[in-house]
Amino acid sequence: MDILLVDTLSVPGGAERSLAHLAAALPAAGVRPRAIVGEPGPLVRWFEASGCPVEIADDLPDTIGRSLATHRTDAVVSVGARGHLAAGPPADEAGVPAVWWMELLPNDRPAELTVRSLPTAAIMAPSPDVAAAQRALLAEVEAEVDVHVVSPGIPTDALIARRSERDAARAEFGWDDRTVVGLIARLDRNKGQSSLIDAASRLLDRDDTLHFVIAGGAVLGWEGPIAEQLAMLVDRRGLGDHVEFLGHLEDTVPVQVALDVAVNASVHESFGLSVLESMTIGTPVVATRTAGSRYLLDDGNAGWMCETLDNVALADTIGEAIRALREVDAPDQLVRVQAARRRAREFDAGLTGRRVATLLHGLVDTPARPGYVGTTGR
Repeated sequence: MDILLVDTLSVPGGAERSLAHLAAALPAAGVRPRAIVGEPGPLVRWFEASGCPVEIADDLPDTIGRSLATHRTDAVVSVGARGHLAAGPPADEAGVPAVWWMELLPNDRPAELTVRSLPTAAIMAPSPDVAAAQRALLAEVEAEVDVHVVSPGIPTDALIARRSERDAARAEFGWDDRTVVGLIARLDRNKGQSSLIDAASRLLDRDDTLHFVIAGGAVLGWEGPIAEQLAMLVDRRGLGDHVEFLGHLEDTVPVQVALDVAVNASVHESFGLSVLESMTIGTPVVATRTAGSRYLLDDGNAGWMCETLDNVALADTIGEAIRALREVDAPDQLVRVQAARRRAREFDAGLTGRRVATLLHGLVDTPARPGYVGTTGR
């Protein structure tokens, strides 16, 4: 089977990393991928590193159309609403099933309403809550489009092997004798960096030996002066000696293995690749109750959870995780960390590749069905 992967962006985001992991895993499942991306950037390099042929296109629909006319293509998989807007029409014209891999919970942003009328053979949702929300919207308009839960995957064994980097990474960062709490995500108001800063202020009133790390940059280009605003917030709170900004990192694993507690403080999250990576490595995770975190952390059985937009609860929950960690000799002795490592195995990229391959094989003879397919935001 030959398929085309489409993404409008090439930024170092979770959706793009997930797509690269999928491209690397598909050949073992009997699927030959190639890719078209709307801009140069990290995703292009990741595709190339995995051996997936990739083309950069200024005009995605036109390039997709020409590619479908000149290459055997059994299915098209596009990421995000903009990806589906670009790939859906030329795939329909070529008679190729178009599959939309959602990123976020469905919404009704005006610029994305057009996607509702595009033909699609199936929708892949990253978590059960996202799938349920999409199915509810489809039922409202009586659109017959199947929604499948297909979660992003990661190279599990490769990540586990990097746990051995912990001591060297902590020494390099200068964290040898500190309890370090960190949030790894691109800078965005939804990602909760300001919530972590507020929680840090509360926790440092109780324990001034803690150190907090924020890793990530404004990689999309439209975030505005968020980096400066977060730095000003740290200064106003007098936390300069306790909160460290690492900026954007090409490789976040050294930070993830060096942390004592990994935090995801998002307001909403359909999945959460950094949460899954921390679970896999064995770093205790504290997360807000978003659709993705509830799913990944098994509603708190594989990590510590609190409600979104509640900084007091976030501080208390981080404190609870730290106390639990200090009562054992190693994180692996914690029941929730053990559960997290077992659960993370369920999201190996090889399993995701096989699930996608099975879905696509079932769609090859299924015509794309017009109708509302929901919306998502990038």
